[in-house]
Amino acid sequence: IKQYSKTTDDISFTDKLENGPQLDEFLAGTATKYDGKLKLEKGEKTRLRLPPWLKREIPMGENYAKIKSQLRELKLATVCEEARCPNIGECWGGGTHGTATATIM
Repeated sequence: IKQYSKTTDDISFTDKLENGPQLDEFLAGTATKYDGKLKLEKGEKTRLRLPPWLKREIPMGENYAKIKSQLRELKLATVCEEARCPNIGECWGGGTHGTATATIM
């Protein structure tokens, strides 16, 4: 079993979440203003982009691919996939101790 180590993308995402706008800043009105668009106006057809603190990398890696392949072979579905969980790469990647988790339906 290979151990999973956090990539710089994982660390920077964690940092973005920790350093992103907090609830108390929002309530106090002191959160840093996001210049991007967060809401579509009536009649607009353009696609909104996620703010930087919510963006995730596409899950990949040896452990992730192995688990996905094994689940397909066994014809099993997971809650993670059905819910399109953005953290699936962290769980299926094996964590810091090489233990992967998945919720089978």
